[in-house]
Amino acid sequence: MFKNGFFESPLYKFGTRLVDVLALNFLWLFCSLPLLLALMIPKWLGLFWIPCGIIGAFTMGAASVAAFSITLKMVDDEEGYIFKPFFKEFKASFFKGGIAGVIQTFAVYALYLDFQLYHNVENSNIMFLIVFVLGLFFLFTHYVYAYALMGRYENTVVNTLRNSFTIALRYFKKTILIFLVVAFEFMLFIWSSTTEFIGIIIGPVCIMFTISGMAKPIFLQIEKDNGGGENEDEAEDDIDLSEYENIDYEKLAKKANENEK
Repeated sequence: MFKNGFFESPLYKFGTRLVDVLALNFLWLFCSLPLLLALMIPKWLGLFWIPCGIIGAFTMGAASVAAFSITLKMVDDEEGYIFKPFFKEFKASFFKGGIAGVIQTFAVYALYLDFQLYHNVENSNIMFLIVFVLGLFFLFTHYVYAYALMGRYENTVVNTLRNSFTIALRYFKKTILIFLVVAFEFMLFIWSSTTEFIGIIIGPVCIMFTISGMAKPIFLQIEKDNGGGENEDEAEDDIDLSEYENIDYEKLAKKANENEK
């Protein structure tokens, strides 16, 4: 029915990639559903909105690790199936990803309360705004690479957050570029009711794919430098690998190879 070349055509590849994005986004939303409900209908949940939010933050963190493990493969067209690898990584990273998700949720909520104090309290102190800006900076730098790192490497939550912060500062220009692109995507998704719908069905994974696409070359460069590659002089930055000592490099290559299977 189809010519052999159809399955190699850009249209077919775009269609399969779109289906993969839709499926992965559905899985992430499904696993994050308790948190989404706590955010959207807190009054309906009553006293249950707090435990619902905590459980949702936990499952959202694990789902984010699982999703990033797949988007990192999507960057090089290596993702293959979606459902089985997603739930395999979700189970493997359940506690570490969950803890990271809870910490992130509480940090975001604290920043939200701080901004509300600055915005609504009459004659509020400028320190509220300063705390908000600094808090937002530290939250972003500690988490911008965190879930991607968890999806690729074996490490503790604390060391992963430290490594994300270190990489964010070492590759500061790329980190700023990630922030600007992600902010643009977010603003685009909330531009109108139509784009909001699009944002719901593909938005989270699009943002994860953006981060993965910019983060993976950094990860490969760090792996290359750590392995003593021949072209170390071609590195984008002069990296002191001792700053990445918290990464378990013995498990790094093993996990990376397992993810590619």
